[in-house]
Amino acid sequence: KTEVFIIETSLFRFLTRQPITREIIGFMADRGYELYDITEFLRRPLDGALGQVDLAFVKADGRFRTSAAW
Repeated sequence: KTEVFIIETSLFRFLTRQPITREIIGFMADRGYELYDITEFLRRPLDGALGQVDLAFVKADGRFRTSAAW
C-alpha cells in the first residue's frame, strides 16, 4: 500500500552483512518498486568517494509513475 519509501543505502559494506545499494535496488524492484529519485548523498572522508545515498522508491504502477512524459 505504501506509495513512497526513502531508504538510506551504502555503496560499501561498512557493516558485516549490510546490503549495498545495488542489492537494495533489486530487492525493491522484486517487490514492485522503481527508483524514483536520489534525495541525498554523502561522500566518505577517506577518499571522497560516494559512500551513501538516500533513494526514493515508488510503486511501479503507482500514481508517481502515471506519466513518462519529459
